[in-house]
Amino acid sequence: MSDVQKVVNEINEKLFNDPVSETDYFRYLEYTTTPVGDFVKYMGHFIWDSENDYREWIDDEQEPLEGYLIKQMIEINKVVVSSLRVLDKRYKAISKVMDNRLKGDELRADILERTQAFVDDQNK
Repeated sequence: MSDVQKVVNEINEKLFNDPVSETDYFRYLEYTTTPVGDFVKYMGHFIWDSENDYREWIDDEQEPLEGYLIKQMIEINKVVVSSLRVLDKRYKAISKVMDNRLKGDELRADILERTQAFVDDQNK
C-alpha cells in the first residue's frame, strides 16, 4: 500500500467515524492508481495527483499530504454549500411564483364562477 493510499484511508476512516459523514457516501476520498500516476478524488473532483503535486513547500519540505487533502476537501465543501444556498433561493423564488400563479388561477376561476352565476341569475 502506498503512502498516499494510507493517508486517504486514514482520512476516510475519520470521516466514517464522524456521525455527520458516515451515511454520506459522496464525501469520501477515492484513490486511484494508473500507469500514468496516482490520483485522489473528492466528490467527483480531482484534488491531487502524483504528476501535478501542488502542495506548498515549507522550509524545504512539502506540506503534509493529509493537511493538503483536507484543505482541498474544505474548499470543495464551501463551493457545494454555496451552490446549495443559491439553489435553495432559486427554489423558494420559483415556489413563490408558482404559488402566486395558483392563487391567480383560483382567483380567475372564482371570478368566472361568480360571473356565470350572475349571468344565470339575470337570465331567469
